[in-house]
Amino acid sequence: MKKAIKLMSLLAIVCLGFFMLSGASSAKEKINLELKKKSDSIVLIWNGSKKESYSVYKKTGDGKFIKTDKVTGKKYTDKNVKSGETYTYCVKKSKKVKSEYKSVLFLAPAVMKKPSVSNAGITLKWKAAEGAEAYVIYRKAEGGKNKRLGKTRELSFLDGTAKKDVIYTYSIKSAKGKNVSTAATVKVGKLSAPELISLKKSAEGLTLSWKKNETAKEYFVYRKDFGGNKWKKIGSTDSLHLSFEDKTAKDGEKYSYFVKAKAGESVSLYEGEALSGTCLKSPENFRLKRDGKKMKLSWDKKADADKYELYKKTGDGKWKKLKETSKLTFTDKIKNSKSFVSYKVRAVIGKSKTAFSAVASNRDVDPGKPMVALTYDDGPHPVNTHRILDVLERYGARATFFVVGSRITPYKDCIERQAELGCETANHSFSHVTLSISKDKTVLEEIEKTDELIERYSGKKPVLCRAPGGSVGKAAKLVDRPFIHWSVDTLDWKTLSESYVVKHIKKTVRDGSIILMHDLYGSTAAASEVIIPWLISEGYQLVTVSELLEAREGKIEGGRVYYNGYTK
Repeated sequence: MKKAIKLMSLLAIVCLGFFMLSGASSAKEKINLELKKKSDSIVLIWNGSKKESYSVYKKTGDGKFIKTDKVTGKKYTDKNVKSGETYTYCVKKSKKVKSEYKSVLFLAPAVMKKPSVSNAGITLKWKAAEGAEAYVIYRKAEGGKNKRLGKTRELSFLDGTAKKDVIYTYSIKSAKGKNVSTAATVKVGKLSAPELISLKKSAEGLTLSWKKNETAKEYFVYRKDFGGNKWKKIGSTDSLHLSFEDKTAKDGEKYSYFVKAKAGESVSLYEGEALSGTCLKSPENFRLKRDGKKMKLSWDKKADADKYELYKKTGDGKWKKLKETSKLTFTDKIKNSKSFVSYKVRAVIGKSKTAFSAVASNRDVDPGKPMVALTYDDGPHPVNTHRILDVLERYGARATFFVVGSRITPYKDCIERQAELGCETANHSFSHVTLSISKDKTVLEEIEKTDELIERYSGKKPVLCRAPGGSVGKAAKLVDRPFIHWSVDTLDWKTLSESYVVKHIKKTVRDGSIILMHDLYGSTAAASEVIIPWLISEGYQLVTVSELLEAREGKIEGGRVYYNGYTK
């Protein structure tokens, strides 16, 4: 009996201890609730377990608490909120384990309208947020600190202190008392209008050029008929292109032009003087037929032309006026039938002169004689490309330049000169990406952007492509263009050695070789000055890749990769 009483006493003590510990644990456990406002919701965050369930209670204004949800975890987002209303929340795990009551006034951010830019500054505009009494405006330049500009009850704000050509991020917060919303933002700046440089006649219209605006991401070109008052946007370019050829200009008509810079929502105002000029297109179909030492030139009649001016360029590299004539033909005699000579023509109409025609030269390819195609990748380069062109011009030779699109505009004179000398300018992608592993959209964009630039400055759309690193893959079929590899790799990029390049070409060249070099390097330019006259002395015709393949293959097919022009 005594043993039973002792056992019951012991059990009572154990149970009492358990309940005391349990109560102490419950008393110590506490939920700490935090409220965060977002643009369209209120987020509740609390401490606890990700695996346990919690009940969320909510009260609007002076209303009653309502259980809105039961969630597993430590976070709840309430999107059923209205701007200008005050909400009170409590999170419970059990009757004894719950958070304190916390309240928050929810304010929606203002809805931004399109800002406007004027000489007075930048005007921000927005729609009212319900419940807001005022709006606080902040401004931040890239890399700078956020600065409070002011507070207003209006729905617009003029920033008259904005500096030119700085893109600012403006933040607008709705406010009521000490409560503020999250920020509505917009990026805008007061851009300077690009300074126009020149308006020149081109074979197909008029070409406008301007100075770079460092902030601009693109440019808009506007035109109006001379004497008219309506400006019309006729085209745009990205930030790399500082010129635009208006091919829609009508022959004989006079036009005025100006350019706007754009970056995000920012567009420059019209400032400065527009440029005006008359479109006088060149005589069409300028042709050269060689008969020994006789160069027979002809062209189509230009309406209203009084006469024509013929120009000639020989080995010294300078254009000289050859003849003025009212006829549509002229025969020029040269001392040596093997001399390399170029011609161009323009028409004279009253006191005006048209643009020059495309260049014609006396160089022909003999399919029965040995030929080699020199190719240069990754240019153009402002010095080395011209060194190579100098020696090509001196010896009446041609080459193919596989150019990178992003380098074209800064060195567009190289592209123009390549065309003048009868060289071939071909596509090597815009940013030297690996085409075989790029997305289809990227491949097409890389080729199309470069095509457009080559055609703009050479006057011809490129026929050939070369994949960076020679990695063609799917690109040949996707682009449906002949892709050119090579049969002689000089490794000029690796050795940077003039002597190695010269020795390697002399050792490996044969009839039909396609030789790979890069015009970025001075050592390659130096090697070209040696190897070009040597190849000619060995009886090789130095031709473009297209000339080589057309002579040996006949038709060049899209979707194929070509490695050489060896005879079969």
